[in-house]
Amino acid sequence: MLGLSRVVLTASSLILMLTGQGVAEDIGRHSGTIVAIDEKTDSIVVEELGPWHGKTVVTALRILIAPNAPIMVARRSANAPSGFVGDYVEEPLAPWGLAPGDFVTVECRHVGKRLIGVKITVADVSKTAAPEPPIEPPRRHPPSLSGQVAIASR
Repeated sequence: MLGLSRVVLTASSLILMLTGQGVAEDIGRHSGTIVAIDEKTDSIVVEELGPWHGKTVVTALRILIAPNAPIMVARRSANAPSGFVGDYVEEPLAPWGLAPGDFVTVECRHVGKRLIGVKITVADVSKTAAPEPPIEPPRRHPPSLSGQVAIASR
């Protein structure tokens, strides 16, 4: 009887482990420039650099966009919550506010050979997006008086 309980416990544990592995999502990030947008198929084509094997390789990736995927824009902010002037802050972008030439990072679920975009972040690299940090004038130290005689006038 004790032997049968161990077999059932072992089999149950094995089944839970195997089904648990199947539930885990394979999420990866792909970054590159958008070269095509197809709203009919809810997909974008991103040209990504790499992998590096001695020469530059550009890989075109077709990414299907999940219906509920947030589309964000990362902009520099003078008043970022982090307190750092010019830090990036994410804000929602209008649905399909994407354009060819945008540099994006797409978080993707890998389903077989298909890429399903679950979050898209566009990098706003315009000069207006980057506030200039305050520039402090260089500090000038008074000349050294060592070796000189100070003459006081009355």
